[in-house]
Amino acid sequence: MEKFWQKSHKKRIKVEIYLFISPLLCIFAPTNKNLRDMKQVLNTLKRIEHDAESIGKAIRNEGQVYRAELEERQRMGLHGDAAIKHYNEWMQRNGMEHLMVKEG
Repeated sequence: MEKFWQKSHKKRIKVEIYLFISPLLCIFAPTNKNLRDMKQVLNTLKRIEHDAESIGKAIRNEGQVYRAELEERQRMGLHGDAAIKHYNEWMQRNGMEHLMVKEG
């Protein structure tokens, strides 16, 4: 009786696994449309990765410029309007006008 139960139990597990996996196989079967969609998703992910790397490089560059400007400004002992003018000149010189302090 024990062997029969083990065999039927294994058979039941196989059937349950098959019933669970068979709908998934239909969903993930490699059809031309699925392959095309997967390639499109892959290309989108590669573009996102490239964009994220570009953003990271830009932020690191901005941080380096900002630190260098801050060190020079502190070394020169600038405060108030002179410090703002110095900061804006640095930002403009390095193509970072979007970080300039607006006057007024």
